[in-house]
Amino acid sequence: MNYKENLCASKFNFSYMRGDKTVVYNTFTKALVLLDSETLLLLSDMPCTDENKIDNVMALKENGFLVNSDFDELKYLKYYNTKVRFANNYFSLTIAPTLQCNFDCPYCFENKRAGVMSEAVQNAIIKLVNKKIDEGVRTVEVTWYGGEPLLFFDIIERMTVEIHAICAESKVKCKIGMISNGYLLNESIIDFLEKYDIAYQVTLDGLQSNHDRRRYLKGGQGTYQKIVENIELFSGRKVNVYVRMNVDKENQSDYEKLSRLIDGFGNPRMILYPSVTENINERKKDRIKNYMSSSSYDDFIAKTRKSGVFKFASTELPISNDVGSVPNDRCFFCAAELDNSCVIDEKGNVYKCWDEVGKEECCFNILYPYKINYNHVEKYMGDHVFDDPKCSKCVFLPLCFGGCKFHRYYLNQYACSYTDKSLIQYIENCLLSSN
Repeated sequence: MNYKENLCASKFNFSYMRGDKTVVYNTFTKALVLLDSETLLLLSDMPCTDENKIDNVMALKENGFLVNSDFDELKYLKYYNTKVRFANNYFSLTIAPTLQCNFDCPYCFENKRAGVMSEAVQNAIIKLVNKKIDEGVRTVEVTWYGGEPLLFFDIIERMTVEIHAICAESKVKCKIGMISNGYLLNESIIDFLEKYDIAYQVTLDGLQSNHDRRRYLKGGQGTYQKIVENIELFSGRKVNVYVRMNVDKENQSDYEKLSRLIDGFGNPRMILYPSVTENINERKKDRIKNYMSSSSYDDFIAKTRKSGVFKFASTELPISNDVGSVPNDRCFFCAAELDNSCVIDEKGNVYKCWDEVGKEECCFNILYPYKINYNHVEKYMGDHVFDDPKCSKCVFLPLCFGGCKFHRYYLNQYACSYTDKSLIQYIENCLLSSN
């Protein structure tokens, strides 16, 4: 009897040699197996006629390494992706009350125009939250963004209180985060963050010398010492703090030292994580030579894992997961691809991606919600990646779903999030390190 006549190897099997065994990792199911040469043949020797191997065949099928030969994995992945992107139980809302900033970072991609969110725009956002809840949303996730959002903390206070109350009344889960440069933090603001369980992200680009060369005030003054003093105020507080370090060749050696500094605060709720510096709108062109290639960044991640300072999972980072890991439940690249996700600036302009904030081309304005720019929306909400000749054949598609759409459409780049090298490093350091 043929036990495998209707089965074939999954197109999402990634494999490499490890000693005398072959490591096979399925990028869709996230299953991992080490196979000897005889068992490996079950992935290619069709059909199986050895009754003694039926258990192995069934185990490989159960974990996704083998699939029915008439099963179109790409179409199923597209369905899986579409179903989640258009679900209505979750609403992701990023709000920039201003694009003004007290910093003048050379790599900042934003338009730092003057202006503050009007009460009319604030009220329209509150109305939108109510509408989404009426439509079935059960989780509202708000991220305060900018510019520097703490320049107008009164807006954050007023809207947070209202959104929190709306969610509580409707028994809807409310998750709130803030991305800030940390310079204006004080005890009363931290009181508020603690009261409303607001996760806080702040950036330190290495130790003082490197940080102050790239994250300085508009007058050129350094900001490192003030930020360090401010984040120490979180000690003993019930606030999750995520310290981001934008990494390049110049400051990468500071990461381990900065990790020890953060650990020294004795705050178990504070996590340091790296993010590769990107050339989106670099003003000082001589700095670009210090930017890391994806391969160099992979090596940096592997090194920090081995040294023990990369000690968290990407799921611990609600605001960003640019950490070179593999989320177990990823079914899209980022929230920009979700129908129920948007970014709103101080003018009320609504975007899909926060890298677009301040650009005049947007999806619509919240004060005029029926004047929709469908061409702009379609860039993020279309399913082009499954028709793309490169992505549709890529074994990493279930991990990245085509990568960053902003890079694809505005920078004309494939933002490939994974390579053979990076995935092997992840498997070896995170999944097989104890073997």
